[in-house]
Amino acid sequence: MTIRKRGQKVPPKSRASIRALAEQIRTALNLQGGTNMVGLLEFLLPKLDDEFVIDIRPDHEMHGDAARTYPDRKLIEISDSTYDGASNGVGRDNFTLAHEFGHLMMHSGIGPSFGRLRLKTEPAYVDAEWQADTFAAEFLMPASELIGSRLSVSQIEDKYQVSNMAARIRADQLGIRNGE
Repeated sequence: MTIRKRGQKVPPKSRASIRALAEQIRTALNLQGGTNMVGLLEFLLPKLDDEFVIDIRPDHEMHGDAARTYPDRKLIEISDSTYDGASNGVGRDNFTLAHEFGHLMMHSGIGPSFGRLRLKTEPAYVDAEWQADTFAAEFLMPASELIGSRLSVSQIEDKYQVSNMAARIRADQLGIRNGE
């Protein structure tokens, strides 16, 4: 079982609504197959929104965070090591950048009326971190391309530039069973 950091409480979003948003963005950007998140964040997004900023910061300034997003400021801060990893094809780092992109796309305008999840009984669909992870999976490994594809976990990992763990989780979610 993976233990993950719980995030800010946000308005609820279903997996289906997050999937629809990810597909809408992929379609608008004409993306197919794997997505290089460094290229998207560094080169494409600033052309679409001149207020968007990506800030690569030394690891020690990030205090253990791989990246941070400030949706209302249209800013994503990325640690040097995460940026380098994503630039060099490290699937986990590419997923991290897609996760931060998810925050940017879904969480602007969420003010202090929400807050940290205090109870372990809060449903996942009101957790900003769950929503961003779900967005990253839907954005990088679209169900529309995977369902019925018969790809193995390692093929998903390679094609969509994600970690083996992310590919396994996605295959399980979508019921893809190919003997891996």
